[in-house]
Amino acid sequence: MDERRWVAFLRGMNLGGRRVTNDELVGAVRSFGCDDVEAYQASGNVVFNDHRDADELADALENGLAAELGYPVPVFLRDADEVRAVAAASPFTADQLASSDGRRQVVFLHDEPSADALHEVAALLPDGDVLVPAGRELHWLPAGGLSDNGMDLHRLDQLTGGTTIRTHGTVQRIARKYL
Repeated sequence: MDERRWVAFLRGMNLGGRRVTNDELVGAVRSFGCDDVEAYQASGNVVFNDHRDADELADALENGLAAELGYPVPVFLRDADEVRAVAAASPFTADQLASSDGRRQVVFLHDEPSADALHEVAALLPDGDVLVPAGRELHWLPAGGLSDNGMDLHRLDQLTGGTTIRTHGTVQRIARKYL
């Protein structure tokens, strides 16, 4: 199988007392057999090439990072085409964008959620927030800043099987710089 360009969005990096430098992260991912590895920001965004399929690669990364770092690291893996599509997505109307004081967010999921899960997720949204499902991502426009947002992120994780969140701008910058 030919090598493909991948982006791993890692959950739980550099939170609380956990600190992993980009150099350490790049070294770890290289040691798992990946090539042309680069890390973006210090928040668990790793871009690399690999020949394995998505399931095998995600398992290798999750198991390898857990062994290397000593704690579980959920991996939300997307290939270059998927990341470019997320970066290009524009699911909110001009009026929705204008009326929000928040920054666009992308909620990465392992699998596409069921209709029932999406219905329950919609019930979690604070007033003024907008959520647009798109396959294995949820495009979220909070009404204000995330630190003040009332979204129950723990319940969101439970309903969707785990998440990691990046700003849409971060996804766009990764796509422009590395893909």
